[in-house]
Amino acid sequence: MKYKGILSSDARGSINGVVASRNRFGTYFRAKGIPVNPRSTKQVIVRARLNQLSASWRTLTAVQQLAWVTLAAQVPYSNSIGDQIFLSGQQLFVAWNLVLLQASLLQNNNAPAVPPAVADPVTITLNAQATLATFQVGVGGTLTAPDRVLIEATPPISAGRAFVSPSLWRFLATASATGTQNLTVNFTTAFGTLSVGARVYARITPFNASVGMKGLPVQTSILLV
Repeated sequence: MKYKGILSSDARGSINGVVASRNRFGTYFRAKGIPVNPRSTKQVIVRARLNQLSASWRTLTAVQQLAWVTLAAQVPYSNSIGDQIFLSGQQLFVAWNLVLLQASLLQNNNAPAVPPAVADPVTITLNAQATLATFQVGVGGTLTAPDRVLIEATPPISAGRAFVSPSLWRFLATASATGTQNLTVNFTTAFGTLSVGARVYARITPFNASVGMKGLPVQTSILLV
């Protein structure tokens, strides 16, 4: 478990059957549930990719692995309570290549000498209407090869719901240029029909399509009419 401050003013993780987390009201604690391993399609795909990349790491040469270790020391991340951390070389190799595989791109075994620049910031607009059965995401900003964006969305949720669980997001498509992306078919394939009165969220995340490094995501939402 990770925590900050006296009596856990900020905490994440679990210990002795108690889970600490945080929402917009602050830190809360709950009993730890036992996962039932539903093996959803998304879970099966992700696990297969993780197994593939873990096996690939073991086939890299010592020079290639060292290059990933060296690169990882240059790429700071934030953990669940905001502290700066650095991944191991293997963790970075897996994290970046997961992005490439999600985008249906080729795996990259060779780490760049320095972290590449990624298009930041990009902007997003959302046009979704239940009555017209349309779901369109607008990508703004500047995208120059090899930068692209991952486009994700949530299913229709309660209009008054302010917190979006990470598990709700689903990948819909990638885009290599700015402009409007008509993703109605992608959305209905992932979630079914759009529901009047519900709210949907969409987000785009820029990434370098050569190595898989992500930039900063931006998101928006719309009430369906």
